[in-house]
Amino acid sequence: MTTINFEAVSAVANGLVEKGERPTLANVRNALGGGSFTTLSPLLKKWKEDQILEAAEAPLVEDAPEEISSEVNAMAARIWQSAISLANTRLAAEREALEQTRQTLEAEKAETAELADSIEADLARLTGEFKKLQEELEVATVSLADAHNRIALKDDEIAQKAQEIRDVSAGKDAAKARADELSEFLKTEQSSRSSLEAEISRLHERLDDWTTTAATLKAQYQASEKAKLDMQAALEKQIDDLHATLSKRDSELASAVQKAEAYAARLEAFSRDIEKAGRDIEKADKRRDEAQKQALDASTAAARLEGRVAELQKQLFSLKESKKGF
Repeated sequence: MTTINFEAVSAVANGLVEKGERPTLANVRNALGGGSFTTLSPLLKKWKEDQILEAAEAPLVEDAPEEISSEVNAMAARIWQSAISLANTRLAAEREALEQTRQTLEAEKAETAELADSIEADLARLTGEFKKLQEELEVATVSLADAHNRIALKDDEIAQKAQEIRDVSAGKDAAKARADELSEFLKTEQSSRSSLEAEISRLHERLDDWTTTAATLKAQYQASEKAKLDMQAALEKQIDDLHATLSKRDSELASAVQKAEAYAARLEAFSRDIEKAGRDIEKADKRRDEAQKQALDASTAAARLEGRVAELQKQLFSLKESKKGF
């Protein structure tokens, strides 16, 4: 048989409660395997008093008042509105920054287009000047060929006149006047030839100048065309960068919206947890009330049983005394 003490009685009583049985003196005595009711009664009574005291000292858990639930819901709504407002503020700021960037790029694009138009106008002007110089060069070339032809004709005339001089040299005296005339003519023709050669030299110089100018205009044209292509490439890169920036901002905005939605989901889960906690508190209150009622019933029954035991003990004592008298 188990040693009868308060710890053993408490353990047996707690075991009976856990099994859903009432911890009466008979049940406790049976679980212990025996024992005197006189010994068990005060120990079980102390255990019941401790249970009542623990139940009385247990913290009171009540359902959250409606005002607190309303305040929690209002707080959740304010947090949600704050999150939405923050997301909208960031979105507006990003849109404003993107709009400024777009306006800046549009202005640069307009300036680039204006510069491209100016370059095209310069190219058109230079092309016209180049064509004009080509035409003048062609005219000069024709003039130079004509001058060469004229020089060739003059050379033929000079040769003819020289031949005439040689022919008449035999009759020098008779033909002196003719010779002087021919000599004067020869000087005149030689002077004319010198003038033509000077003109040809000037035409060659002008041809060289036109060639140099044409080469310069061609280089300017090529440089302008290269600058135009470089500006177009830079503009296309800026547009690509803007598209990349817009794509990145869209991704960031989508991420912010996802975070806001996740935050809203957490708030909703928090509200559900609050509601569940309220229901759990209500169930706990019901279980507490039931336990307190059971404890009160047990205490009342124990008191009645103790009175009955005391009465039986008195009767037993009277019987013992009566036996002593016999």
